[in-house]
Amino acid sequence: DNRPNDGGRGGRGSGPQGGLPPLYGTDPDVDLDADADACITTSPSRPDGSGLTARAGADGNGGILQRLQPATPNDLDEHHHPLIVGGIHSGSADRPSQACGAAAPARARLVPLGACSPNSSTGGSNVTPAVAAVIAKQDALAAAARAWKADPGPRIFESLNAVENVEMARQQRESEDRRWLKFGGRVIETLLETACLVDARYLVALAKAGGVLPRCQELPPSARITLANVWQLRRWNYAYSLPVIVLSYPWLDRDHPDQRGELLRTIAPVLQTVVAAAGDGHCTVGVMIDWCSLPQLPCTDTDRLVFERGLSEMHFWYSHPFTHTLMVAQLPKGDHTNTRPYHERGWCFFEHRMASLIKNSELLWDMANWTEQTSYEHLRITMARGREPPSSPSRVEDEMRRRIAEGSLSFSYAADVEPVIAMYRRGFLNAFETFRKVRCIKEGMTTSIFYGNLGWGDKEARVLAETIRFVHEHCALVDGGIEITLPGNFICGDGRVQLEVHTRSHAHKNGMPGKPSNQQRLFVCGLREQNKLPKPKRGKSPSRGKANRQPDPTL
Repeated sequence: DNRPNDGGRGGRGSGPQGGLPPLYGTDPDVDLDADADACITTSPSRPDGSGLTARAGADGNGGILQRLQPATPNDLDEHHHPLIVGGIHSGSADRPSQACGAAAPARARLVPLGACSPNSSTGGSNVTPAVAAVIAKQDALAAAARAWKADPGPRIFESLNAVENVEMARQQRESEDRRWLKFGGRVIETLLETACLVDARYLVALAKAGGVLPRCQELPPSARITLANVWQLRRWNYAYSLPVIVLSYPWLDRDHPDQRGELLRTIAPVLQTVVAAAGDGHCTVGVMIDWCSLPQLPCTDTDRLVFERGLSEMHFWYSHPFTHTLMVAQLPKGDHTNTRPYHERGWCFFEHRMASLIKNSELLWDMANWTEQTSYEHLRITMARGREPPSSPSRVEDEMRRRIAEGSLSFSYAADVEPVIAMYRRGFLNAFETFRKVRCIKEGMTTSIFYGNLGWGDKEARVLAETIRFVHEHCALVDGGIEITLPGNFICGDGRVQLEVHTRSHAHKNGMPGKPSNQQRLFVCGLREQNKLPKPKRGKSPSRGKANRQPDPTL
């Protein structure tokens, strides 16, 4: 230090004038940043006197680091350790120089500190390995600091880009989670506790290799989508749909639904198109196939329990409003033990009716409408199948029993009739009661079920009116309203009269004006505007310009 040395600024020990003893000189070639703190510490127990510590601070003498040298024998304590700990003058009497064992910041550049012989009064050259290692590290950090000062731009931009990428990834995950929950992904997670989905990529590869569907117990673990890897479905980027395809198809043989792989090769192009829409390799599509998703015979007692529970929840897969239901009604050519058509099979009848309840109108697909598709969006338009209106459980039960008696409907196992009827009733009530919960609609807000552009007439309107009455009598819709919208249909006769009873204007008779009552939570919205036939053109009176009551004869 070139300034006068006064007491109270040194470390431990004493010198002729107080503070740092004369043996400690300065090295004017070493500078630190004005805001840097740097320190270096070596073991104080080394016999060669290398136990020295230095500290530099922002309020020191311009950042000049002291060159430390070992003390004389008079300055050693009873353990032969140096009594003096050198440092930078703090510039104030209340802050003496300090010893610090913390690592130096990356911006500090420390002078090489050599360990000298005890009897030397000048800097020595016999540097110990410990000190040499610290010196090398500090020199590397100093070089990096100089490079940063020379051109900080690229590093700054790299840091900003890294922060921006992390933030974008976080926002994308939040968006995926919101979309997954908004469109009923939580229901899929619950169903995966008793069943598994099959990765569509595996099915496409299996079809190209000429394979056949394995039963559930033989499905490779890598082809399963369970709760452990359901995150692969969350990255789906299309609204009002989930990356789940539920297959509705007839079994061709009693012991195997597709022992020749014909069904697999039929649906493979559709699966490949949907997988391509999933995007990167981290997102995929899950396929629900009963043969591969539920345990099959022969099975253990545990597998049988899993099968029974999964079978009792089968209606959730088909009635979910945002899962894709793919109907494969056409039977392949060849000799098979069961050649009954699709619409004459009891389970296919049940699956079709369940999928017609509240599903998005673009997600009920018929394989008969398949053409060479180029995109998933095109697939949703061309594959969508016109469907029947939702039927009440009483109507479905009457139709099923009547058709079984006539022979136009049958089950492979006659004992399945009663469980299927009970399952439809349970699925019907659950579909309407949990529709708002599946959609994550807040209490008090209204959501809608869209039955648009289906070509319905008065016949379908009467069936729908019966369904609405059944919902009012048996379902507990207590957390908000559900609108039924019917644009693009041709409802204009007695069916329209029956539906008008359930419009919003009639729904509040026993409730608050403008809101449906607790008994009228399901109502038709905008029936007149959506299904009104075009008015005939009216002629005008040449004298007064009023509308003529007679229609234009040219129409």
